[in-house]
Amino acid sequence: FFAELAAAVEEAVTSRGRLLVLGSANFDAGREATYLDAFAGLRVEGIVIVSSQDDPALRAAVRRIDVPVVFLNHRPSRIAGISSVTVDNVAGAERVTGHLVDLGHRDIACFAGGTDVASIAQRVHGWERTMHAAGLRTTGAIVRSDFSRAAARDALLAHLRARPETTAVMACTDEQGLGALLAAAELGRRVPDDLAVSGFNGIAETAWSVPPLTTVQQPIARMGAEAVALLLDEPAGQHRVLPTELVVRRSTTGDRAW
Repeated sequence: FFAELAAAVEEAVTSRGRLLVLGSANFDAGREATYLDAFAGLRVEGIVIVSSQDDPALRAAVRRIDVPVVFLNHRPSRIAGISSVTVDNVAGAERVTGHLVDLGHRDIACFAGGTDVASIAQRVHGWERTMHAAGLRTTGAIVRSDFSRAAARDALLAHLRARPETTAVMACTDEQGLGALLAAAELGRRVPDDLAVSGFNGIAETAWSVPPLTTVQQPIARMGAEAVALLLDEPAGQHRVLPTELVVRRSTTGDRAW
């Protein structure tokens, strides 16, 4: 997802005759702060920050540099006057969970990551709201793992052994959803007959997994374009919240038309 998001930003930047300088911090707030200082020293025109954290070191660096900044995929809660581009994570999670409920599922696990990631917390909230509205229980149904496929696979294997009545998984990222498909195959659970699986983000690979993964598509190209437009054309302090789209594929519906 982040690679596709970076490519979208690069496309928007180059279409305006600018050059993109890229730094990958791998979720390390200290490295993010170091990059900000380094980019500011290069006298860049602006900085797009793709971060999911409200870390003190990152906040301090944003306040310290004299360069326009836009947050992409996250709206920081403790930095005033900073623009951001996000999606409606709650509505996206509600829609995909509602899709699983409409298919008749009653025990739906939610694959989440760390509680400090705002976008994931919003998706969990959307899943909880939909489950409660349908009168379904959520106790013990939240599965915590990091965002790698291997971790999601291991976590789902453990969850299904402890709670075999689970018939569906709403993963908060596509990587976790793809990991869930691996776990289902290892346990001999047919997807979607024995276990329906959905993801979130809409990375290109979800169309080619076996079976293709139902997902919540983020408008990645538009997100990149909006971030660059806010950076170059708009005054600071603007916020864009973009809609998502439910993309239904065989991992939830099989060969049934939808």
